[in-house]
Amino acid sequence: MDRSVKTDNPNKKRVRHLDRITVNQESLERLNSWLNQIENQSKGIQVKREELINWLIQIQAEQLTASQLKEIEEKYFDPVKYAKWAYLQVKAAQARGENLRVKISNSPGTLGEVQPKRTYKKRIKFEGPQSFKEIRAADDEAEMEENSIEVGSV
Repeated sequence: MDRSVKTDNPNKKRVRHLDRITVNQESLERLNSWLNQIENQSKGIQVKREELINWLIQIQAEQLTASQLKEIEEKYFDPVKYAKWAYLQVKAAQARGENLRVKISNSPGTLGEVQPKRTYKKRIKFEGPQSFKEIRAADDEAEMEENSIEVGSV
């Protein structure tokens, strides 16, 4: 990638830094601490910030580990962004004539999982007849009581 841009003056090139990143204050303090440690403990070595950052990145493996991915997911996952992404996937599939459905998975370790709070249903103990025969018998008995006439002695 050509990072230089020609200006009106043919002898002078202006360099555009397209690959700059911003670090937060805590990261900057840690970086400066490492640079001071290198300067104090290793005489004759002068390392620039960019060189140290590049070296730290290059000594890491090319692929992130499963635990690193999980940690990133836990720290940066946004359910609203995930829902927007899923919406765009379904919309694109429909435009292609495909029938795509979104399946929400609550199994651990899946990207984008949203753990709903578990709700507990109150159990009510039913006090009464436990079978249809008992219910029918109770209904028949009630009906007989309604239709019966009490005859008293005189």
